[in-house]
Amino acid sequence: MSGVARKSTAGHFADTAASHLRPHNTGVALGALIGGWHLLWAIVVAAGWGQPLLDFVFWMHFMRSAFMIDSFSLVRGVVLIAVTGAGGYGFGYVGAAIWNWLHP
Repeated sequence: MSGVARKSTAGHFADTAASHLRPHNTGVALGALIGGWHLLWAIVVAAGWGQPLLDFVFWMHFMRSAFMIDSFSLVRGVVLIAVTGAGGYGFGYVGAAIWNWLHP
């Protein structure tokens, strides 16, 4: 099959899909992943499980936590999710653009 792009099981051209990323879609995916992870953390803190979870994670790694989880604030939670989601979008967008530039 020289010179002919083969179709993958998803119906996309495998050669094209492997070499080109859409920066916006990549940014949305990474932003949603990182923002969603921090949404989960905000929910954990709001439920009052932040400190026990942090203590467990440090204990599991043979460490003592020097950090104390503060009380939940809706405004801080929204800022946390917005900033990390936007940062994830930016990293995904720039990363995909660099990938496309390096793999013409």
